[in-house]
Amino acid sequence: MIMLIETHKRRFGLVVALSVSIVASSCTYSDGAGDQPSTTNAATHPQTDGERAVELFQAGDRQLHEAWYDSSLVSYRAAAELFELSKDWRGFVRARIGEASALERLSQFSDGLKVAREAEEAARTLVGDSLLEARARDGQAENLIRLGRYDEAMEVIESALEIKYGIEPNLYEISKSLFLKGWLTLELSRPDSAIKILNASGKDLGQEDTKDLALLARTYNTIGNAYNWSNDYDQAINYLEQSLSLKELIYSKTHPQIAYALGNLSNNYRRLGKARLALENYSRALSIFLSRTGYAHFDVAVALGNIGQLYMDMGEIEKAELAIEKSLSIFHQLVGLDHTYAATVLGLKGELKYVSGDFAEAIEYLNSGLSTKYKLTSSYDWGLQTLVCEAKAALEMQDALACIELVVENVETLNGESDFKLANAYRALGSIASGFGRQHVAEQAFGRAIKILERRHGDTLLLTRVSYDYSKFLFRYGRFQESKAVSDIILSGPYDDDSNLGSLHVQKLTFDALLQRADAKFELFRHRADFESGISAINDFTSAAVVSNVRTRHRNPNVDSNYLLPRSIPDKLASILQFELTETRRSIEMIFRYCELSRNRSIQRSVLNQNLLLSESIPEVLLDLEAKLSEEILSFSNRLKISSTDTTTNRYRRQLISATQSYDSLITVFEQEYPKYYRLKHSSQTASIVDVQNHLSDREALIEYVVGIDSTYAFAITANSV
Repeated sequence: MIMLIETHKRRFGLVVALSVSIVASSCTYSDGAGDQPSTTNAATHPQTDGERAVELFQAGDRQLHEAWYDSSLVSYRAAAELFELSKDWRGFVRARIGEASALERLSQFSDGLKVAREAEEAARTLVGDSLLEARARDGQAENLIRLGRYDEAMEVIESALEIKYGIEPNLYEISKSLFLKGWLTLELSRPDSAIKILNASGKDLGQEDTKDLALLARTYNTIGNAYNWSNDYDQAINYLEQSLSLKELIYSKTHPQIAYALGNLSNNYRRLGKARLALENYSRALSIFLSRTGYAHFDVAVALGNIGQLYMDMGEIEKAELAIEKSLSIFHQLVGLDHTYAATVLGLKGELKYVSGDFAEAIEYLNSGLSTKYKLTSSYDWGLQTLVCEAKAALEMQDALACIELVVENVETLNGESDFKLANAYRALGSIASGFGRQHVAEQAFGRAIKILERRHGDTLLLTRVSYDYSKFLFRYGRFQESKAVSDIILSGPYDDDSNLGSLHVQKLTFDALLQRADAKFELFRHRADFESGISAINDFTSAAVVSNVRTRHRNPNVDSNYLLPRSIPDKLASILQFELTETRRSIEMIFRYCELSRNRSIQRSVLNQNLLLSESIPEVLLDLEAKLSEEILSFSNRLKISSTDTTTNRYRRQLISATQSYDSLITVFEQEYPKYYRLKHSSQTASIVDVQNHLSDREALIEYVVGIDSTYAFAITANSV
């Protein structure tokens, strides 16, 4: 996750607005630090260079506030030239500080740093004003943080604070520097310290004599990011919503500050499994940035990285890859890849490679992100290192177990046992230890992960994944009854509301858990001759087939491919059915049905992956709606089955009816307007033995075979026998 952390705009003490007209009646100009205002009367003489400079300076100040950064840069530069001509060095320094701030907002960080340093030199040599000097250092710090040069930034901030504390105390000025220090501390992966500093910064910003709601909103925003970093999502959302409320009072709906708040709220929604809400807000934030800053901008790169991570969580691999590549391209253009934010996106690319099964490349990108982050922040991203260990385990590298044990040891030391990062590290330890035959180590690791998650709530995906990996571990060691029980827990929640409806990653894990439970039931049948478990396994395999069939109708081949039914199912069905009805018509029909379902699914996927959709020019919005409604019908159906209260049952039933009616109406549109697509996708059926026999004459027969895992099935069907 990349947090959208905005910098603050300085106020330069302009207390009376100037008319845009050249013939302004009067103007008042003050630096806010004890200067006596100078007053001119434009009605009695032509406007001087100094007066015009003040007008341009105020225009730049206003344009910066309203996020017209190109215009503000032009205004500040023009003001600086006129201040220089009129020998107003104080105004000159202020204009250069404004110019540095505009350059920072335009992602021209090196230029902004250079201008801020020149402003500091002018403040010291031409004005002799230590407060102006400190303000210029604040401007340097903003650009240094954006450049990822954290050690230099901290040194500059501390020197600015030293100056401000050394002169007559100005709580507002001190709060501005403390905000920068808090932001930087968070970038250095120290969220608890950042929260303390930011609280100190914000405590005076609501007071009448030091009120600055814009800076207070940014302070709340950064505190919210710090709580997100600590996995305290409720507190994070609380502060971020306060920040958004203040910003909506100050800025227009299309202001970048609104986009910052939306993006950071979405970071929390994503972790809570509210994928659709997160995507909606991420997309809105990106749209604002593009409209105000253009494509090649730091904030656009951040937003694209966040969207890529969300798509990856949702299982939309192609979309995730596209967003991540765009993000890296912009970072490379603006700041290079030797930057903490670029390193975060490199880590995302490594995670994407891992999800795609490219484990060697995953390790390469993950290690690149890890080394860059450590070099720049002196802190280690143990979440990325956990994934490195899992990639090594997937490649059967012998140091995988030692790798994850080191992660657990360090995360315990740094974060304590209540941290989600530790729960994830224990989950990975359990999975890797299980693969190396370390049953006792794995058992303890899964137990600790579950214990942490029982105390802390909020990460649906992690909770589901821990449970699924634990179920697989139990199955591996023949503990089928326990494996079944854990799978039951996964399949019964947590789906108390619509928060996870869009989380395809969670839904994929529940599909896997359904197959895992069916396998556990099958093993109970096989080892204990428990026919009830066998029949229950058939029901689970049937449910999995329904899910798989719905997924076949989904347009995304990357998602669909994850929902293929295992080739071993016909073998297992045959074993169960033949236990009671050896070679009877019922067992043969059941096996034939599953064989046909698997074959038809492969054929249908192959055809749909061709250019059929393009040939009928089906609008993208209709295809998206079809996929969305299919997801909703499946989800509401599952929730209805496990609902435990009348309230939720009635709610899910209403939602299911509404989604089904909308889906039926859409299918009617396909049937009338796009018949080729409709016939292939919505009017095809899996043939039964009776269907085949109805198409055979007395002189014809169908010979068909299907290769399973353990057996090959041959069917000889005539019009009257099978």
